[in-house]
Amino acid sequence: MLAPVLVIAGPGLFAGDETASVPTTSTAPPTTAPPGTTTTTEANLVEAPDVVGLTVADARNQLTAAGFAVDAAGDPHDLALVVSQDPAPGAAVAPGTTIRLESAPYTPACREGWSPSLPPPGPGEREITVLFRCAADTDPAGTPTAVVRRVPEDADPIRATLEALLGGPTGEERAAGLQSFFSEETAGALESIVVEDGLAVVDFTDAILVTNASTSTGSEFFLAELNANLVQFAEIERIEYRVNGRCEAFWGWLQRECRVATREGLVDELPFGSCSAASSSTAPEDHAVELPEAVADTRALLLSLAVRCDLQELDRLAAADAASIVLSHLDLGGTPFASLEENRQGAPAVTLVETLAFPYAVHEVDGTDVFFWPDVAVPGFAWAALDESEIAELSLRYGEAAVRVSIDGGTWAGFSVEIDDAGRWRSFGQPLS
Repeated sequence: MLAPVLVIAGPGLFAGDETASVPTTSTAPPTTAPPGTTTTTEANLVEAPDVVGLTVADARNQLTAAGFAVDAAGDPHDLALVVSQDPAPGAAVAPGTTIRLESAPYTPACREGWSPSLPPPGPGEREITVLFRCAADTDPAGTPTAVVRRVPEDADPIRATLEALLGGPTGEERAAGLQSFFSEETAGALESIVVEDGLAVVDFTDAILVTNASTSTGSEFFLAELNANLVQFAEIERIEYRVNGRCEAFWGWLQRECRVATREGLVDELPFGSCSAASSSTAPEDHAVELPEAVADTRALLLSLAVRCDLQELDRLAAADAASIVLSHLDLGGTPFASLEENRQGAPAVTLVETLAFPYAVHEVDGTDVFFWPDVAVPGFAWAALDESEIAELSLRYGEAAVRVSIDGGTWAGFSVEIDDAGRWRSFGQPLS
C-alpha cells in the first residue's frame, strides 16, 4: 500500500493573504489519488501520544486504546522502558498509524539488591522469609530473592511460609520483577504439612495444578520455588509432595514418577533465608517494655535481621556502629556473621536472638547509659554475694555451667549484647578467655 498523501492548500487561501479575495485559476488537470491510496487532510490528523518513559506494556496499552498500531523493538519485556518512539511525540499522524517503540534493556529491581523496607514487627507479630524468582532468571537453581511477610507470633513458621508463597508476590514485588507460578488462584492450595523425623509431607488441593507448570521447563521452576522455601528450615531433610493425599497425583501431573526429594542438591545457595535463627521468633520474651525508644528500636532491628537471616546487614550494621563482635568461643574474633553461618561454625544469629530475650540491666559507662543483655553481664555484678537460691535461679535461666564459670571468674562468662542510650550497638560476644 502506498504511503498516505497529505494535501496542503497553496497561497491565497488563508485569512490575511492580500490575494485571498481573488481566486486563482489553474489550467492543470485535477489531481486524482491512485487507487488504494488514502488521502489525509489536516482536519483528520491526530497527535502521536508521548509514551517515552513508560513501560513497554503501558505504552502498548495506551497506544492500542488510542487506535494506533505498535511495533516494539529493543527489549520486548513488558517492564522494559521506552526510550524513543517514531513518529515522535506530538507529531501529526493519521489515525491508525504504526508507532515504533525502542526500549532499553530491562534490569529488574530485584537484580539490583532490591528489598521492600519494613518497620520492625508489631506486638504479637513475627517475620517469615519467602523466596521468589527474579525476572529474567533462566536458571531454576539460581539464587532466589527473599522478601518478608508478617504473621501472628504463634503461627507455625513452615506452614505460614508455604501459605505466603502460594499467595504469590504482592503488586509491589511484581513491579520490582519478582515472578512466580503462584498467585491468588493458588492462595488456598495448601491442605496440610506434617514434619516428622526430617520428612515434610506436603499435601495440596487441586488448586496447585497451575497452567504451564507441568511443562518440562515450567516444572523445574515450579519445584525450585517450593523446595527453596521449605529447605530454609533446618529440620526438613526430605520432602514428599502430594495432591489430595496422593503422591502419584502430584508427580504424575508433572509427568514424573512419585518420589521423595532430598535436601542435598535442591538449592545450591540461599539468600538471607537459611541460618541458625531462621525458625526463631522476632518477639522473644519481652523484658524491653521500659526501654528508651532508641534502644528498643535497635533491639527490634537486631532481632528482625537475625530471624530474617540477613547476615550481611548485621555485619554492615556492626561496622557502621563500630560494634565489637567477639566470638571468642570460636577463636574467630571479628569474623563476619555470614561467614560463620555459611560454614556452620557456631550459631551467632540464634545466639544473638537468645541473648536479647534475657532480662537486661543498665550501667553507666563513661557518662553514657549502656543497656546490657543479660542483666548479669553488667559490670560489677555481685557474683560473690549470691546465695544458693539465687545461684539456682540463675542456673535455670542461663545454664549451670555458665553461672559456675562466672562465679569463679567474677564476671559473666557467656554471651552478651550492649546497646547505649542513643541506640548504638556497642558489642555482641563473650569475654576473651
